[in-house]
Amino acid sequence: MKKLNITRLAAEVGLSRETLYGWKRDGMDLADKKAVVKRARAVHAAKAGLGDMQAARLAKLQAEAAIKQHEERRLRGEFVLRSEVEEWFVKLGAAGNAALHRLAVDLPPMLVGLNETQMVPVIRAAIDQVSAAIADKDSFAWAG
Repeated sequence: MKKLNITRLAAEVGLSRETLYGWKRDGMDLADKKAVVKRARAVHAAKAGLGDMQAARLAKLQAEAAIKQHEERRLRGEFVLRSEVEEWFVKLGAAGNAALHRLAVDLPPMLVGLNETQMVPVIRAAIDQVSAAIADKDSFAWAG
């Protein structure tokens, strides 16, 4: 019968000699190579699972740290709430709409007696005034 080479067997299954000697002390027949390989695969699978668990824990910790950092930045005022942005756009739309409707009232008296060529600068000036009013949130267009 061939002499069992524990060092070679340990290298083949990817485990230490000490592990194999421990199995032998526990009553495992190390000459049964199929049984040794099967148990070694189970050990490797368990180690891989442990690595997966460690990776999952690390990912969880990183996600928790990112959430905490985001919350700290929000509390410092580095972010604007979505509701505030939506409210701002509603106000912008209302201001623009009001200013455009006001043009329908303000422009006709300014255009009386002017020909088309003379109307263009008056209309452009009115449009510039509306644009400036919308851009300036302290103007009349933002009231309300």
